[in-house]
Amino acid sequence: MNIEERVEAIWETIWKEILEHSDGTPDMQAIKKELADYAILFKSVQTAYSRLTGGEINHPFTQLDVLISYVDLYYEEMMSVDYQEEQEEEVFQEERASLFDVPYSKATIH
Repeated sequence: MNIEERVEAIWETIWKEILEHSDGTPDMQAIKKELADYAILFKSVQTAYSRLTGGEINHPFTQLDVLISYVDLYYEEMMSVDYQEEQEEEVFQEERASLFDVPYSKATIH
């Protein structure tokens, strides 16, 4: 199916009934409402993409496979940083406990 056929199929199956009067003329109120909803959705997708990618991607028409790959890499990096910080915190707590000659236990240090 080429792009024109796809656009026409989407029009016929989704939008025609919503955006046309029964005589086939455009329903301007319905068009305005759908465009307002689209603007809200567009902004929401930008915000979500930005949040999921640490501010690197925010364009709503970014290909989904590109977005998913970037999100996977971003969260893999974040988890690696979190793991490294946890290890550093554990070493710090062990060193702190040794200063007071107290046995270190994760359960007792808050």
